[in-house]
Amino acid sequence: MCLATRSGDRGILSSANNDICLVTHIYPWGCPLFALRPVLPDIKQGPPSGFHTDPSPFDFVATPSTMKWMWKDDIVAEASFQDTRIIRLKGTLPMAFDTEGKLRKLGVDHWRTWMYRVPGPQSGMEEVEFTSTPDTSLRFIAIKGRFDVDVENKSVDVYLPVNRRITISPKEGEDEWELAIVEREREPDVVVPKLVFPLYKDVEKGMEGDFEKYARDMCPWQKDWSSKEGQTDQLGCYVMWTSTVRPAGYFKKESVLMSKLWMNKVRSR
Repeated sequence: MCLATRSGDRGILSSANNDICLVTHIYPWGCPLFALRPVLPDIKQGPPSGFHTDPSPFDFVATPSTMKWMWKDDIVAEASFQDTRIIRLKGTLPMAFDTEGKLRKLGVDHWRTWMYRVPGPQSGMEEVEFTSTPDTSLRFIAIKGRFDVDVENKSVDVYLPVNRRITISPKEGEDEWELAIVEREREPDVVVPKLVFPLYKDVEKGMEGDFEKYARDMCPWQKDWSSKEGQTDQLGCYVMWTSTVRPAGYFKKESVLMSKLWMNKVRSR
């Protein structure tokens, strides 16, 4: 998984830099599954209509350890990776995750895609499952806050290629939400540890430390990261860092995908 802006000039993947998207590398082309956009106060959301075609009113700020959504001078949402399977997000404004029904034309089989609330989750938190072929299963877990789940047309069969939306908001009387997006393991014979969610600040600090160690291991000769040469080395390390995927499927070791079509590597791990 990764977070990145859309780019390119083809169909639904066009209109570069509209939104940050949740991307999976299981599908061809690094296909976006959800477009993420905070919801401004007093703005009523209409029915889900797929990926946005209007420019995002928010600015994006990214470092190796965090992604931030900015409204004017305020941080309204941010994200970091807890590990290679878990993305952590938090925010003050509600965050909408919109799917695109037309993704079926790109190889995402929406006849075998569904999104539903998990009944009686073991975590005791609200959970929403998004599952689709070939082998993607994402669990949205509200560590803090509440979910709204909506579809474009409630009268159609749930398996038809319709637009869907998950929105997470603060609970009444609270001013912040927090979310974990977990890529569930579908590989056979893989033992997955029990889910534990550290404090967000510790997740972000851990991510920062992971990248710094990665950069030092990649460039052991570099002693001054603030120099022009050091910044160039760090950028090269970041390109490699964003292009590395965990072992899965045909890949038995960590692998580097250096040509992720439609992606500009704003945020990835």
